[in-house]
Amino acid sequence: MNEISRDRLVAVIQDIVTNGESGSILLKDQNQHSAIIAIDNGTIISISYGVKRGMRALPHLQKIESCTYRINDMILGRPIANLLPTDELLNAIKHAGTIPKTTLYKVAPTGSFNAPQALGILKEHLTQIIGPVAQIILDDELEDMDEVKTLEHFKILLKRVAKEALDKDEAFTFSSDILDKL
Repeated sequence: MNEISRDRLVAVIQDIVTNGESGSILLKDQNQHSAIIAIDNGTIISISYGVKRGMRALPHLQKIESCTYRINDMILGRPIANLLPTDELLNAIKHAGTIPKTTLYKVAPTGSFNAPQALGILKEHLTQIIGPVAQIILDDELEDMDEVKTLEHFKILLKRVAKEALDKDEAFTFSSDILDKL
């Protein structure tokens, strides 16, 4: 396995992508944590870091300072729906601390419930409490749900996000505050 910096890792991934190749890059970071970047015909289809997959893995990949790696010809990992486009992922991995501002989910206003407005309120308040990582948590939970059309869908999402991001007491207060604003 070769030891490289994060910048060199991005260059290796870029070469595979540019050449339209398929396979997986198996990584061990400076803390000996494992990560996998799966590429199919030049498109990143899956990223993982330990047990975290998709957008939950991105902040951890951004923290890699150096790593060892090897390339496997097999694609290891299932495609992740709604993963950022390859060029945006590469940019996000390269520039630690940046959170892509891409909406990764479907919302549809229906009846008296306005899903885009509700999601905006949720994102704004969650960001005030936990900072920019709120977008990653929200995107991840929305990816699992596929879409938010009704107030019931939104309540499920709200419960998941609050449980993921906050302690039990904060989660209850946070959820109540959000629902009061709708």
